[in-house]
Amino acid sequence: GDRPWDHGLVRELFQAAGAAGRQVVVQAEDPSILAADARAHAAQASLHHLRRSAAAETVAIAAAIEMAAEAECEVHFFQVSTARGVDLIDEAKRHGLPVSGSTCPH
Repeated sequence: GDRPWDHGLVRELFQAAGAAGRQVVVQAEDPSILAADARAHAAQASLHHLRRSAAAETVAIAAAIEMAAEAECEVHFFQVSTARGVDLIDEAKRHGLPVSGSTCPH
């Protein structure tokens, strides 16, 4: 929706998960970017990829990786759909972070 991430709250959730030794599972989409995309593009099938842009995913993945690293928390991203998203996950793994991802073709 139009509601932006409450980064403070999300950070607290990562901290709590890290302290409890739990994994956080994320469908990475920045709601602020999604809202801007929705305002800029009509709701029709041919424009779906513009309404759910690569930027919405990659910005959210980068933010979640940063929060997971700070919280020493494992994070898994599901429905990863961009090459840049995969690159961010791979880069985090190369730095020893407990990060994973999966995709789901529809």
